[in-house]
Amino acid sequence: MIPLNARGFSLIETMVAVGITSFVILFVLSLFTQTHLDSMSIMRKVDTQENLRLATWTTERAFSHAERVTWTTGALESFSFSSGGGAVRSYNFNRFSNDTSGRALLLAAFAQNTRNFANPVYTATGLFFQAPTRAQGGRLSYVNSTSGALTATDANAVVFGDIVELEVRQPRMALGNSLRSFQLRIAMRSYEQDAPMATRHFCPRADIGTSGCPGIGRYRDYERVVTILLPWNASETIPFAQFQLPLGGYFDVRQ
Repeated sequence: MIPLNARGFSLIETMVAVGITSFVILFVLSLFTQTHLDSMSIMRKVDTQENLRLATWTTERAFSHAERVTWTTGALESFSFSSGGGAVRSYNFNRFSNDTSGRALLLAAFAQNTRNFANPVYTATGLFFQAPTRAQGGRLSYVNSTSGALTATDANAVVFGDIVELEVRQPRMALGNSLRSFQLRIAMRSYEQDAPMATRHFCPRADIGTSGCPGIGRYRDYERVVTILLPWNASETIPFAQFQLPLGGYFDVRQ
């Protein structure tokens, strides 16, 4: 039996208790939400760095078995491939005005020896780059083809995205105009998890803040510069006869 003089909580005390409890719950929820956003941002950054490393490693591996490759400053779509020879073109995309073609450009096409010198097995290999737009990151496509046709839309192409800048530069040549090495620079962008989708732009850094790229969200660019070596390419120590390939005319570049 409850005594008549027993006193419960007043309305004010109840409201204060509810307010304190609600504040604690909201604080815990906000802390959990921020921790989740930070965790997702870290995962996105790790993924971007891994994709960047994988893109450069894939390129290094392909060129490590490339044969009979030269260097050119012109477009490869109109390059005259002969005797199974290949080529790499110079290219620099660091602002939108550098590439207004709106299509995937061929950066390299060559024969990759997937076995050895004694028993060579050649595969047509191509690197394509689709420049970024404000809403979509650039795409580097790595294509292998045993049939000889190279196309950026190959179903088996290995594609690396979120690229904002790419440069192919600084060739080193050997005797006979064969390519010994060159530099590849790639920059990829990662946005913070809480960045609004409407502000996730993939403009090159030189275009950020211009009329074509306003209001960009919080981001971080990761850049990697590697020297691509071509140890199997023709040189002064290896006769060119070693590199006469049985695949004349196999570079059929189609968009």
